[in-house]
Amino acid sequence: MILANRRGQDDAGFGLIELVVALTIMSIVMAGIAYGIMTELSLTADSRGREVGANLASQSIDAARAVANLSTLQAATWTSKVNGVTYTVLQTVTDYSAGAASPCDGSSASAIVYKRVSIRVSWPNMIADPVMASTLIAPSTSSFNPALGNIGVKVLDAGANPVYGALVNITNGATSYSSYSDVDGCAFFDALTPGTFTVTGQLAGYVTTDGTSAPSTTASVNQGSTTRVAFNLDSAAELDVFVPDETYAAPANMPLTIGNSSLQPTGSRLEPGTGHRRALVDLFPFASGYTLWAGSCSDADPAGQIMVNGSAIGPYYAGAVRDPATSVTTGFGQASVTMAKVTVNLQTNAGLAVSGSQISATHVVAGGGVDPGCPAGEVWVLGVTNQSGSISASLPWGDWQFQAAGTTAPAVINILAPAANVYAIGLRTP
Repeated sequence: MILANRRGQDDAGFGLIELVVALTIMSIVMAGIAYGIMTELSLTADSRGREVGANLASQSIDAARAVANLSTLQAATWTSKVNGVTYTVLQTVTDYSAGAASPCDGSSASAIVYKRVSIRVSWPNMIADPVMASTLIAPSTSSFNPALGNIGVKVLDAGANPVYGALVNITNGATSYSSYSDVDGCAFFDALTPGTFTVTGQLAGYVTTDGTSAPSTTASVNQGSTTRVAFNLDSAAELDVFVPDETYAAPANMPLTIGNSSLQPTGSRLEPGTGHRRALVDLFPFASGYTLWAGSCSDADPAGQIMVNGSAIGPYYAGAVRDPATSVTTGFGQASVTMAKVTVNLQTNAGLAVSGSQISATHVVAGGGVDPGCPAGEVWVLGVTNQSGSISASLPWGDWQFQAAGTTAPAVINILAPAANVYAIGLRTP
């Protein structure tokens, strides 16, 4: 009888807990197997793509070597579809002189000794770097025509590293040429008729130091020499900014200012916009980052200098400093704007609270002068007073004049610095 009971217990099967555990283990194992299969398929596809890319690069090199007239060998880009995959081929052609690291860096009148043709092949979803190949081609007889000139354009990123594949255009009236920067960041144009050329450079998703996507400059070509142009281009970064919007709300369209000593010519740039959370885009990823403050007036800058006849005579706020800089070298950063808190209380001469009255704040230039940052001044409507006759807001540093609509008795207060305490302003209305 005892043996029979044991057999009955053994035949009872798995319990619920055992079943859940078994299914969990199985799902983990299956997930690992699926991941391994997907990884293997991805590596196989990439290996196949790399083989095709190497063949396309080799074909492009052979085609370049077969060109009889090397003056017609130019930078170009094209696509080739193989087995349903679209491959992008970028060809750069650069003239080099003996011993020069790059024609964009060498002597202005060196003779051309050889051409370097570089090929880069890329395709969607590639795992590693693109396929690269290059060759040197020596012309039978080649030198700078003493009656012609050249332009060498150097493209560098924020770390002074060469930028590969930037499209560079030069134009002079109806004459126009295009090329791509090579592995040295150099785009070289030879045998140009002397004159003034407009030079532009661009690369998708990249910006220059001032935030433009297609920097432009002029270059004068002279006989028998090379004119050099330099552009800084790097992947555009974004700064997500939070402007006060709780109890002490800042005006929704309050402009912001970003600061970096490399921003020409003033070391800062105004960023207009609306909302209490803003995305400042197309920022050059300076290693030193960006400082940030609210407002456009010169004294809105905590480290602003009083200017007289173009010369600084001292700071607006002795000892004041800007908030720490925010880095965007990874392509993205977050920052909050520090502003001063103010509360305006509106009462009648009898001491009764006045609700529903519109309150405005007007920037006042110290000494009645003109602020070069905002010569027209700044006027902000803070809103209307509540039932207690008050309204709270955030404002930039500086001198501000507060006034209730319909009254002629404004109050002026100097906000020396954002502080933990609240600036209280009292207004009276008849």
